[in-house]
Amino acid sequence: MSAVNAIGDYASKIPGAAADIWRQDIVPGWNAHIQPHLSSLADWGGEQWDAVGKALGEIGDGFAILYKGTASEFGQAYKEQFDQMYGGGVQKLEGLLVSAGVPQEDVAAFKQMVVDSFDAAIDVTQDINNRGFSVVVSEMWDGVSHEVASAWGESIQPHLDTAGSWTQEQWANLGTLVREVTDGARSIAQGAPGQFGQNYKEQFNQVCGNAMQQIEDSLVQAGVDRAAIASFRQTVENSLPS
Repeated sequence: MSAVNAIGDYASKIPGAAADIWRQDIVPGWNAHIQPHLSSLADWGGEQWDAVGKALGEIGDGFAILYKGTASEFGQAYKEQFDQMYGGGVQKLEGLLVSAGVPQEDVAAFKQMVVDSFDAAIDVTQDINNRGFSVVVSEMWDGVSHEVASAWGESIQPHLDTAGSWTQEQWANLGTLVREVTDGARSIAQGAPGQFGQNYKEQFNQVCGNAMQQIEDSLVQAGVDRAAIASFRQTVENSLPS
């Protein structure tokens, strides 16, 4: 197993929106800070790669814990649960990378990206539990534009208000997907359209397309009219700079 395969493979083993966080937050950080150094490790054997894979698996398990059970399952807050679940994997991975000659500053930068990504997802889930899904998600969309927030509130949220059978896991999953899309839309709007040789809409579809599709699938399951969903997506895309 190569390191680049290991980091990518674990996305398929992580449920729901957590897989999108892994792909969008963790894989780019690995490719930027870690992979260039590992590419020259011709003397590494199967034992070392297996150890890397095991550590990545523990980190992936940490991602998955958000979407199982409740915050009180272990008598801890989400951040404490995550420290318990993924902290050991991060420490093992850090030791392996340092022993392989990866500079400490690159290891520290990657580790910080992992922690920041976890914290952001945890904060969304806790915020939804504390203040309610509609309030939190409306604020997220408002960060893109007032028009987007209004469109969500008028065309989408009323249907979700009647989705009484949804579980905490489903609300957390949808909230995390919305965070991914709103963060991506704001980031794209702040950049230059030619940065990746694409216009803003193409960048949005590349960066946020998968998460947006999962949002739409969830809305269909909640009984939202497909025409309303399509209209909302158009409002989101229209909010991007032209």
